Amino acid sequence: MDRPVIGILSSLKSGDPDLSRANKAVSVPYAYVLSVLDAGGLPLVLPPADGDAAVAGMVGKIDGLLVTGGNDLVPQLYGEEPGWGQGSFSPERDHLDLVSIREAYARGKPVFGICRGIQSVNVCFGGTLYQDIRRVETCTVNHWQNAESSRPSHTVGVGRDSVLYPVLGESALTNSFHHQAVKRVADGFRVGAAAKDGIVEAIEKENGPFVLGVQWHPEQMAAAGDPAMRRLFALFVEACGG
Repeated sequence: MDRPVIGILSSLKSGDPDLSRANKAVSVPYAYVLSVLDAGGLPLVLPPADGDAAVAGMVGKIDGLLVTGGNDLVPQLYGEEPGWGQGSFSPERDHLDLVSIREAYARGKPVFGICRGIQSVNVCFGGTLYQDIRRVETCTVNHWQNAESSRPSHTVGVGRDSVLYPVLGESALTNSFHHQAVKRVADGFRVGAAAKDGIVEAIEKENGPFVLGVQWHPEQMAAAGDPAMRRLFALFVEACGG
């Protein structure tokens, strides 16, 4: 059986902000690539591209879409102005994420969003974000850990009706590196997991093609050998195999 091709969304990176876009590098952390390979998929890095048609053409070549971490989304995309604590933007990455997600969903291709990826999925379908959870009074868990990225730091509770439940059980220890999070969940989605302070840690489409987003970084834990996070990538790649 052919291995499914997994499109991995990338960012434009540069250590010098004065460099032109043409001199920036296309970048994706290697842990995503390793996790897809280990789960039986074939990774294909998708770069930011001008125009919807170019992005749609790339999505047409893959079997599933992995939406990776990165900059904050431009808040106007979900009807807000930037507030205190809002981080840096990447319009090129916003375009790549939102067009890719729409195209993949329209074509019935599975989508898996990680960290920024869950936020992009939620915004793409009409949800909103907390621009900085440190300003949310009920946020009492440290969501930006001071430990290695492969190590878990806090607990998430998993809903029994979630696609995550057979993989993670009723709770899981996850790593955490985010200051934004899902606020209003998009219509047609449900919360699959949450931290003990109520911050949303996973959302999933209730009906239709496989669409799942998680707020933590399972690729870092999976690449280090964590069995539960490796099962999570296997769940996604299996869905892409159809």
